[in-house]
Amino acid sequence: MNLPIYSTFLIISQVCNFVLLILVAFIFFKVERMSGADDNRGNDDHKLKRKLGKKVSDQFSGQVNELVAAALESFNVQIKSEIGKISEESMSKLRGLSDFTQAQEATIGKETQFLVANNFSKVEKELEEYKKTQMAKIDHEISEIVSAAAKEVIGRAISAAEQEDLVNKSLERAKRDKFFT
Repeated sequence: MNLPIYSTFLIISQVCNFVLLILVAFIFFKVERMSGADDNRGNDDHKLKRKLGKKVSDQFSGQVNELVAAALESFNVQIKSEIGKISEESMSKLRGLSDFTQAQEATIGKETQFLVANNFSKVEKELEEYKKTQMAKIDHEISEIVSAAAKEVIGRAISAAEQEDLVNKSLERAKRDKFFT
């Protein structure tokens, strides 16, 4: 609600009331003067005064009605103008909010894609590290198993070069026997 419109309406209604009060006082003063001037004229004067009072009252009433109608018309125009301004301002703010929401949605989408890509890259690196660690463990365990097996089969510990030579010979024999197909 817009305070200036209501205060304007109140001021206009107060001015109309004041004007109405002055006119009524003026009418009563005139009627009183007419009636006090000559009380002896009788019924004809009384009828004439009543007609005159009625005529003045009707004119006054018509003028007051015109003033009130003009004030109400002005008030309605101001209300429509203010409602139009408020409506335009509301629509402008809604458009701004809509634009802001769309921008935020786009930003959130981009940030989400970045975070997913970043996390994917991080997981890939962790998997690669895990793979290297596990392969090193497996190599170490195989080396221990081969060393223990060689010690049991040969009866002594063999050097790394001898282990490598035995593994190569075993691989070549497996290829000839078509073990790896």
